Amino acid sequence: MSKFRADSIRQSLSRIQKTQDKIPLLKELIGLYWQLPEEVPALKEIIDIAMPLDSIGIVYDAMAGLSRYYYNVENRDSLLYWVGQLDSLASKRHESPRGLFLSGSLVCQDYLWSGNYELAMDRAMRYMDLARDSKNDYGLLRAYRDLGMVYQRIRRDSDAVVSFQEGLDLLKDIKDVPDIMDTKIRLTSYQLESSVRTKQYTLTERILEQYKALLDEQYEINLSFQLAPDREKVYIAVTDTGAGIPLEKQAAVFNRFEKLDDYKPGAGLGLSICLLIAERLNGSLSIDSSYTDGARFVLILSCEIDSSIYNPPIEV
Repeated sequence: MSKFRADSIRQSLSRIQKTQDKIPLLKELIGLYWQLPEEVPALKEIIDIAMPLDSIGIVYDAMAGLSRYYYNVENRDSLLYWVGQLDSLASKRHESPRGLFLSGSLVCQDYLWSGNYELAMDRAMRYMDLARDSKNDYGLLRAYRDLGMVYQRIRRDSDAVVSFQEGLDLLKDIKDVPDIMDTKIRLTSYQLESSVRTKQYTLTERILEQYKALLDEQYEINLSFQLAPDREKVYIAVTDTGAGIPLEKQAAVFNRFEKLDDYKPGAGLGLSICLLIAERLNGSLSIDSSYTDGARFVLILSCEIDSSIYNPPIEV
């Protein structure tokens, strides 16, 4: 269906006379080709159309989109080029658009994951200064998060806890942050990780309670189990009401170092380790693809249960 729609959009674009009328269709095309190579020419065409029209907000968004694309495909040269283009344009116009801080944050993350902590720190501090000068709360939020993650990597965990808290405090006053609850959960999880290493147990306990409260507010997690009719297997299901996992990515999540979201902490090893443990126990671990209100993981293990000790009713 999406290929059919993309072909239809291309035909419509070829018939449009006024270039500015192409922008809505190009944006739809970008959504269909999200993070695919075909997205790049659509983003560049939007820039070519919007720039002469002085629709600079659209230009900023398209440049930030190109930055995001090249970050995700690990092309640092192109990432730096488009961040530089956005930075130069914003500087000339004495503006500090949200896309500038978003794309700048991606550069910081790129340096961080490659182990270049000095450049990551410099980038985070640069955008923090810019956000303060321009009174841009969203920019400050990104900078506090990036700075905290740098501190975390170089084991300045006390500083990381403070930086993440600055971001959390800022969230109380920002009303237009996309996925604000998810942002709170991420910052609190980062803060909790650093707090544990500081061995400030009272502080860690308080942060843990805050983290649990946020999860309870955002997600519902249920644990259930059921015996097979022959009582030789037990099915253990963990179900949540979160964002879920796209069908096309469900097989990949069990691969080592696979992460659906590069912004979330961890190395992408959790599920691969769980699968290894299940297989060592002669069991299996899988995703229930029929469940669409979140994610459901099913662990199947062999068992021998004495009915005189435990004899629940069996659902057939």
